[in-house]
Amino acid sequence: DFFFFFNLARCYKNKRQLDSAIIYLNTAVHLNPSNVEIYNQLGLVYKELKQFDSATYYMNIAAAMNPNYTPAFNNLGLSYLETRQFDSAIVYFHKALVQQPLNASLYNNLGLVFNEMQVNDSASMYFDRSIKLDPQSASAYINMGLLYRKMREYDSAKHYFRTYLERQPDNAVALNNL
Repeated sequence: DFFFFFNLARCYKNKRQLDSAIIYLNTAVHLNPSNVEIYNQLGLVYKELKQFDSATYYMNIAAAMNPNYTPAFNNLGLSYLETRQFDSAIVYFHKALVQQPLNASLYNNLGLVFNEMQVNDSASMYFDRSIKLDPQSASAYINMGLLYRKMREYDSAKHYFRTYLERQPDNAVALNNL
């Protein structure tokens, strides 16, 4: 049964035994080649291994199998962001947003892309949208604070770090940036 191999692969992935995870995910694919999540997980394992061609190959299979499967588009965007292929990252994050227009993490991810591109106004807009959608989101507050710190707007940066610390008083990233 493919669930056994799929779950076994996830356990190995969580233990960072990625070669074993690939073996069991491939077994799961052979048992159930129409399961989108298996391909997505294979992509994530290869992404962790920094084998981005293989990662995007499997994520694209997942996206092609189910054009409504948001995780594949998000993971493609993250892979392209990590390899600094910003235009492709933007395309895939927008495809994910078509499926889930209220997903705060997708807006945060777009903010990361624009931050890396040094397009600070757009980065700020996307981080702000993420915060409005999910006021408890750690990453959007931290990213907004880091953006303002980079722009040397220290009062604004402190505001975002402090606001986050009101919600999560032990966050090391926010504490270290005050």
